[in-house]
Formats: sequence, C-alpha cells, structure tokens
Amino acid sequence: MMGKLYTFIGCHKNTQRKTRRGVRILAILALTFVMVGANPSSSAQAAPAREGFTYVMTAVPSTEYICVGQTMDINVKISLLLVSQPGDTGPKFGDIHGVTPNVNPIDPSVGTIAISGTLLNPTNLQVETTIFTFRASKNPGTTTIQFYADIPPYWNGDEANYAISVGYHVKRDLQIEVRNCKYSVEIYFNSTVAGLVNWFGTNETTSMQAETDTHFTNLTGYQITEHWLFDTNEVGCDLTAAAAPTEVSFSGDLVNESFYLTFTIQKATMNRAAGGGNNCGFSFSADFPGSTTTVKFPSQGGVRFVPAGTNGGYLIILTRY
Repeated sequence: MMGKLYTFIGCHKNTQRKTRRGVRILAILALTFVMVGANPSSSAQAAPAREGFTYVMTAVPSTEYICVGQTMDINVKISLLLVSQPGDTGPKFGDIHGVTPNVNPIDPSVGTIAISGTLLNPTNLQVETTIFTFRASKNPGTTTIQFYADIPPYWNGDEANYAISVGYHVKRDLQIEVRNCKYSVEIYFNSTVAGLVNWFGTNETTSMQAETDTHFTNLTGYQITEHWLFDTNEVGCDLTAAAAPTEVSFSGDLVNESFYLTFTIQKATMNRAAGGGNNCGFSFSADFPGSTTTVKFPSQGGVRFVPAGTNGGYLIILTRY
C-alpha cells in the first residue's frame, strides 16, 4: 500500500506521538471501518474534515466571458486544506499530483472542452495544474461546466503514526457565459512640431457593428485641433486655434485569439485666421493627408500606442463588451 503515496505530496505527516503504537493502530482501524460504511463522496466546496484535511478543487477561467467562436483556457487544480491546529496563524494548504481532473460532457450546441496541457508549479515540478480549453460555438448563452476527480485510498505510516483513508470524489461547477461580443474604439492623436504648434485629434467613442461573428466595421466623425505655442505678445498677432473636421473609418477582424484593427483617417483641411494687429489680418490653410494604420490587439481588447510623425502618435483604446 505504500506505493499509493504518489497521490499527494507530504500530506498528513506526524499528528501526535503521545499515544502508544498498538492503541493507535486499533483506534484508526476502528475509525476506518466506520468511514467505509459512510458515503465517501464529498463536495469540493463543503467537504467534511477527515483525518485532518479536506480536498478543494478550483477552476479558474482565463477571461470573464467568451465570445462566440472563441476559445478560453480553464486552469483546474486540486489542493488539500489542512484542518487548523493550535498555534496555526492561518490556513494551511498542500498540493497533490498524480490525479487528473475530468470534465462531464457538455451540450455540443454550446461548445466543446478538452484537456490541452498541464502547468507545473515552479517550486515543485511534481505539482500540476490541468489546463482545459473551451471553444464556444456560434450560439450565445450561459452554460455550466462540471469538473470532477476521484482520488484513490492511501496508507501513510511510519514507526509511530498511521493514517488510513477511503477514496474521495471532488467536483467543481463553473458557469461560462458565451456572448455575441461587440467592440468600441477611441483614438487620441497628439503631435508637436519644433515647440511651435501642437495638433490633437480624437473621435467620439465608437461602437463597431458586427457584420459577421469575426468582422466589424463603422464610420464616425474625427476632428483635428491646432494650437500655436508661441507667445502672442512677442509676435503681435493672435492665431486663432483652428479645427479640421473629417471622418475615420474602422474595420476589425478576429483571427484566432487576436483582433486586427484598421482605421483610416480621411484628408482634412485646416483653415487658419490671425488678428490682433495692423499686419495680422490674414488667413491661410493647410491640408492634413489621410492615413491608414493597422494595429494588433488581443481578442479581449486593450490599449496600444502607435508612433506617427516626427514627434507624436496615436493612443488607441479597444474595448470588448
């Protein structure tokens, strides 16, 4: 029976050494007969304490929700929660290995799920987190995924201490929401030239329209504002801050776990006028050429900065909701 110690790491060693060995063996065997007659199943969240510990299963998804047709990883791990003893300052956990969690079948109209790998604990290469990958179907909704594991009995003993266990069944239910995801975009452009003039461009927060599950588009207004930075008292002329309204079009594509956003800012014309002195009654204009930029985001969105011009760039905020 010593060979079954592979099911956990350093669990449940040396409780008390005050009782004589023979009395302890009889007491533990009597306790074992009582436990075998009881139901060995226990909930992962509210399992009764047996022999000084209980099992806890955790299932942590990589994102809060998932979009139709996309995938998410779910990290599943089994741990031991040791029953507190006098002198403990906090809860004590132990990790087990050699037990692979399973998952109950799910409705194929919701998606598919399967084990995709393991993640080793960097402090103990024998402790594993099992990684499940869930791929959502094309149907939005909410589903419950049920994970479980059966932990076999074990015998752990030394000269003065023995521990006997019946098998355990642990489980964890995880609710997953599948959405028809939408995206919104904000763009902020800022550039300064030679310390003399600053340009600032922005659009209103724009919701992109889903043409398919993976392709999104929209067109919205965009405005560039110009501010001259010189001292008007020294120059003698006031150059009024000017604005150039134009449009920006968006196109976005989901490819695997990435979102490729392309935005095109249309050509804009800045009309300037000066006043404030005898020689200040003039006006002139300048064109801002159009530009197209493509930026790669993770599928859940994020923030990116893209350099543009000699001293400026775009701050792009992509939000998934």
